[in-house]
Amino acid sequence: MIDLSDKDFVLNPYPQLAELRAHGKPVWHEDLGIFLAANYKDANQVLRDRKLGRVFKPKEPNELWDTFNWLHADSILDSEPPKHTRLRSLVMKAFNPRTIAALEPQIVAITKTLLAQASAKLESEGSFDLIADFAEPLPVRVISHLLGFPESEEHLLRPWSQAIVKMYEVNPSEQEKLEAQKASKEFAEYVEALMLERQANPGTDLISELAAVEQDGEKLNAHELIATCVLLLNAGHEASVNGFGNGMVATLNNPAQLEKLEEHPFDLAETAVDEFLRFDSPLHLFERTATEDTEVGGVKISRGQKIAALLGSANHDEEIFERPTELDLARSPNPHIGFGAGIHFCIGAPLSKVRDVNRTADADREIPKPELGSRAGS
Repeated sequence: MIDLSDKDFVLNPYPQLAELRAHGKPVWHEDLGIFLAANYKDANQVLRDRKLGRVFKPKEPNELWDTFNWLHADSILDSEPPKHTRLRSLVMKAFNPRTIAALEPQIVAITKTLLAQASAKLESEGSFDLIADFAEPLPVRVISHLLGFPESEEHLLRPWSQAIVKMYEVNPSEQEKLEAQKASKEFAEYVEALMLERQANPGTDLISELAAVEQDGEKLNAHELIATCVLLLNAGHEASVNGFGNGMVATLNNPAQLEKLEEHPFDLAETAVDEFLRFDSPLHLFERTATEDTEVGGVKISRGQKIAALLGSANHDEEIFERPTELDLARSPNPHIGFGAGIHFCIGAPLSKVRDVNRTADADREIPKPELGSRAGS
């Protein structure tokens, strides 16, 4: 059985994931105590089956984990109907297509600034860091602008987010646990202070919108609003950074695809995003717990048992994708499940594909050429 923490598996999980798919049904992983759904049909069902839910299991019950626990328990990602239905409905009233469309000018401005800085660094130093100089700051700045975080304090957000999401990896260390506890408390207190300020003096930012939104007499309580803001940053930028990094490394290692992207960047923009997420998924494993007995791929999942959708494996399923091991930035159709599926489908998916509709193809060619380093993302 695969070892998710093995270095070779982490660097290239796809050969072993192909072996899992060959079983043709979910496989029990004894060490993890969980079924693994590796093929597309089964993984897709895991994400959509209403008998399989996101049941958040709190960390050990002590005050050190209190904030971390409610940041998850009161978020859209880790709740199920009817709570999930209520939360998602309220959040989507504020974080809707109109809000996302209004972000376009600011996203374009942020992108131009980062590209100009990367070009200047390339000219003066001979190289720039695609992740540190572009992929990391871009989503942080966009989401910071969306939520109305002061620009002078943006540097606080990435370390908080990184510390919290370390808890999603296999066997985090005791030091990483302490850092996650500290980051959760500081991040929550920071957002709470902004929330109180915006409640007193509303603006046009998303925190103000979330504080004011109401539907059928329902509003977000303080914990729910804070958890939503933290989730938007954590989920929105971690996946973006890793998806973009992995995709660009794959493209830089594929001269034919790189040439196509350089020649037709605007035409390939949307399909390239989808192919980045399919080819080397930034998130590989999403757990669900059976809230009642159900069946996936002919395997019974008893109430209380866990099963995981292996997104990276599903997105390489030979039954669904032609030439799944090949990068094709123009791939269409591309029914990948990198954004999830079902009621937990990523609310930020439209934001990932925003582009400057007024930008010309010729202007898009004037981008710095990165130096190829090690595999980005995780």
